[in-house]
Amino acid sequence: SGAIMQGVTRNPLADSGLLGINAGASFALALCLAFLTHVSFGFTILASFAGAAVSMLAVFGILLLRHRNLDSARLVLAGLAVSLFLTALTQGIAILTSTGQSLTFWTAGGVAGIRMEQLRVAAPVMILALAGSILLSSKLSILSLGDEAAQGLGLDVNRTKSAALILVLLLSGSAVALAGPVSFVGLLVPHVVRHVVGGTYQAIIPASMTAGSVFMLVADLVSRTVNAPAETPVGLIFAVIGVPVFIAISRRGIRHEEV
Repeated sequence: SGAIMQGVTRNPLADSGLLGINAGASFALALCLAFLTHVSFGFTILASFAGAAVSMLAVFGILLLRHRNLDSARLVLAGLAVSLFLTALTQGIAILTSTGQSLTFWTAGGVAGIRMEQLRVAAPVMILALAGSILLSSKLSILSLGDEAAQGLGLDVNRTKSAALILVLLLSGSAVALAGPVSFVGLLVPHVVRHVVGGTYQAIIPASMTAGSVFMLVADLVSRTVNAPAETPVGLIFAVIGVPVFIAISRRGIRHEEV
């Protein structure tokens, strides 16, 4: 999903969090923890996914309220606005209902709590979205050249962006519902694979699928052993790695602009 977002926005620092997906899932989980304490874990996953979907629809609503095209810069701004709003609501609910500790545990991220019954619900969605991502990869390579160039090559830009963002929702929404909003995965992994497979999305997307799962596996092993028997949140492991990479990418972009 991070690779798709970077292709759609042509922004090397983009990931699914820009669409408010993580904030929407967190808000839905906060509602469940505060007011629906006796529901099953499977229902919580579905609620988190629904929250991610609603937040993404809100981003689309803001964007299309006055503009008919999916402009990448406006998409990022609308996503940040929705994310900040939902994050504030989530924190308010956590404070007022004393559920901050449980919510913090989920937002830290991790795969230890995932069970087979949850995977049975999420796996079909993930497999369908992964297949769709591969089918869309050639169009993303064209889209990454810019909207005008893509239109000149005969690509329906708005339809391609809409399909790509729906795939982002399915991929990241189901992953966030299961494992929490693990930061920097969508940002870090596509940059790593670009140095190995090149800049075409026909190669980046399949490589990101493999590399992303390997990175998560390694991070989970580290989280379980670095402070054993206690378990360090996977999100913290990725943050330690991701923040320096984020700074390096930003500095490289500034140098290119100065040149």
